[in-house]
Amino acid sequence: MKVFFLIILFTLGACSHHDKKVEHHHHDTSEVFGKNCAYSIARGDLEKIGNHRYQLSHRGEVYYFSSLKKLNEFKIDIENNIKNAKNNWDQRR
Repeated sequence: MKVFFLIILFTLGACSHHDKKVEHHHHDTSEVFGKNCAYSIARGDLEKIGNHRYQLSHRGEVYYFSSLKKLNEFKIDIENNIKNAKNNWDQRR
């Protein structure tokens, strides 16, 4: 009985770190345009706010979108859209 109890106690203790620090399970990502809509930015509209429900993680960067339609359109030519959005975003500064 003691062995069973120790096994259970050890198993629970070994997994308890998951509650304390979850971020170690995620890859490092950054929000490229804050929470603005990446699709809109790629087309020159730098003011459209994205929605947390529509986001895309690509090569360690997180992109937000104002709608599912814009997210899907962005993915059709993702590299070109990222390039255009970054150029437009940089010109704003």
